[in-house]
This record gives sequence, structure tokens and C-alpha cells, in this order.
Amino acid sequence: MKRNVLFAIAFCQLLASAVMADLPQPKDPLVMPAIALRQTPAQWVRIYRESEKDPATLLRYLEEHIRFVSTRRSAPAVEPLSDPEGIVQLETRTYVFNRLGDVGTPDLIPAIEQFIQRRREMNDRATKTDVALAQLAIERIEARAKGREAYKNTMLDWVRNPTSHPDAATADGRWTSMAIKRFGYGIRALAKMGANDAVTAILEALEKAKQEMTKVQWFFSRFAILHWLAQFEDGRIISALENDLFLFGSVAVPWADYHLEPGEKDPEWAYWQIRTRGMDVSHTVETILQAAGNGGAGRFEFKILSLLGDPAIPALLRYTTEPPPCKMPENAQAVAIRALGELRSRDAVESLLRVIRAGSPRLR
Repeated sequence: MKRNVLFAIAFCQLLASAVMADLPQPKDPLVMPAIALRQTPAQWVRIYRESEKDPATLLRYLEEHIRFVSTRRSAPAVEPLSDPEGIVQLETRTYVFNRLGDVGTPDLIPAIEQFIQRRREMNDRATKTDVALAQLAIERIEARAKGREAYKNTMLDWVRNPTSHPDAATADGRWTSMAIKRFGYGIRALAKMGANDAVTAILEALEKAKQEMTKVQWFFSRFAILHWLAQFEDGRIISALENDLFLFGSVAVPWADYHLEPGEKDPEWAYWQIRTRGMDVSHTVETILQAAGNGGAGRFEFKILSLLGDPAIPALLRYTTEPPPCKMPENAQAVAIRALGELRSRDAVESLLRVIRAGSPRLR
């Protein structure tokens, strides 16, 4: 009997290593692996945990933000690259308001309204954004207080009709920054609710938004919008993601970099998780390398492959010398080599030496 049990356990372990290609569970589920985006800040994890127990703790960070801004000669405006401390402050302020909308209760609204009043009195370069984020947090708190269905319908309205709200459109009907914020935060809220029944409506609204926003508005906004869309992990979002996924992490567009919020999955991983769902490790490796060799979405395939761990090594070794059928086989080989480097696989040494001896100049 004991031998049978041990055999069953060993067989299950072997089967798991052969079949499962899913992202290994992180030690802390609030800190998912960062691939295209930046790692979740430790402070945000503390903010999340504190506010899970008591949402009122978020108000402390609003006070800290006012103190920070009041000590500056001029408040940080839009992510000034020459002011690292200011960048951290702005990013944290934004997450606090995101979190207030997620878990805040109606009794916190008077304190948020007081924050708005104080920021208007200060009237610096960051006032407008601070006030807009605070107003949106209040509206989300009020909608959530009416129940799940009412909240979902309100967020769907933000996505479908973002310019129908106050301050969301110019006199000639063009989108303002408030409309863009409503659109993005509506998608974020619906994803956090797990409202997959709203995906079709969101994708329809996304196509409409691309037409109605100016080219500049869409260029600067699409990264935030798409990384929230990725949280649905729904096959219907694949095409929407792959159109722009390659731009995440691009040096040419540093504003495309965002921190992952606690518990949020990197959009690059979410994309591949959807695309390779149900595949074993070997098939997953082949699919990702084939996409790399065909100029497919993303620029971080090697990081995705390394997250599959040691079970991916045999397939990676094979494809360093025999790439899968694709238009640019060297691209696939290069990704396989980088993934083996990330895995620090000693088994790869001999294969890599062969590449150095006989491979192309690029692969060498």
C-alpha cells in the first residue's frame, strides 16, 4: 500500500512537471514577477495590507502628500525625471487614490473632500491632477456603496460614455484628461471585480476610444489602459494586447513604465498565460520562440521562458541549435540562449560552447 502511495505521488510530480506551464506561485501573492513593468514597491504592499484591515489608514498618506507638496518650491507636475523623490511621491499618491476607490467607505468622503479643498487653496502645478484623482475616488466609493451590480453598471458607463460626465469633454466634444481617466479607471475597476461579462463591451468601447481620442492622447494613454485590460486574462483581449505589447518597456517611451500594483499580473505574462493556456512546457517554449522568430508581440520572451524554470531547459537546449519553423530563426535562437542564461543552467554550457564555435556572429 505504501509503495502504491509513493508511486502515485511520484507520478503526480512527474505529470505536473510535464504538463504545467503556469507561472510558479510567488512567495508573496501581492508581489508578482515584474517583466515588462516595474516591481511592486514594498510601500504599496504595506498600504494594501493596512487598508485591507482599515481603509481609514489611507487618509494618512493624503496628509503626507500635502506636507510633501507644501515643502517644495514648486510641486512636481508630470513625473519630472530630474526629481526622483517627486516621482516616488506622485506614484504613491496615485496608488493611494486607486486604493481608496477600491476599499474606501462613505465615512471617508468628508476627509477626501477636505483634501480637495486644501489642494485647491495651494493651487500649484500638481493641484489639478490631485483633485481629479480625489474626485474619481469619491465617485467610486459612492458607486460601490450601492452594491456590486450598481458599481459594475457605473464603471461600464465610465467606459462606454467617458465624455458624458462633468469636465470630461471640451466645448466641441473632444476628450479631456478626465474622460481618459474615467475610461481607464472603469476598465481597471471591472477587471478587479472579475466582470468578464463586460469584456465585449470594453473592447467595443476601446475601438471607439481610439477613434475619438487625438493621436497624442491615445499614444500617451494606451499603456495604462492596456495593462489594466490585461488583468482580465480573457482570450478575447489577445488582439488588443498584441498591437501595443511590444512598446512596453521600450527605452523610446519611458512613460510606458508602470509599477505593478499589489496582486497585479504583468501584462506580458498575462498575454502569454492566455495564449499558451492548456499547453505543456515543451509546447509553451516552442510557441513563445516561434512568436519571437516571427516578429511577434513583446520583447521579454526570455524572461517569460525563464519563469517556467528547469522543466523548460530541455526544450530550450534543443531550440538553440534547431529553432522552430519561423521567418527569423536566429531571433528564436537568441531568445532561447538568453532564457538559458537567466536560468543559469549548467546543462546549457556544452550547447552554448557549440554556438560559440559554429554559430553566426550575432549568436556568438
